[in-house]
Amino acid sequence: MSKVLLREPQVLKRMGVGRTKLNDDYIKTGRLRWVRLGPRIKALPDDEVDAVIAEEIAARDAAPSQVPKVGASPASSSAVDPTPPKGASKKLREPSVT
Repeated sequence: MSKVLLREPQVLKRMGVGRTKLNDDYIKTGRLRWVRLGPRIKALPDDEVDAVIAEEIAARDAAPSQVPKVGASPASSSAVDPTPPKGASKKLREPSVT
């Protein structure tokens, strides 16, 4: 089994997350640890990244599905559209008296 080291852009693309999510949820928690290749170069082993991805998939599959059943009415069907009508943000002008 060969190990490949992935640089940060490759890890972000493979995991489908941004830099903040990677650092907060995976690096700071210890789920992934950088391998230092130099004073400014770091990488992650691809098998560890793949293992974390597999854990995320297993956690998703273990949780009950939250997809609404076919024919079920959505809970927010009576909700009002929060976007203001077109032109509502414009300030009304007072008629000028001359």
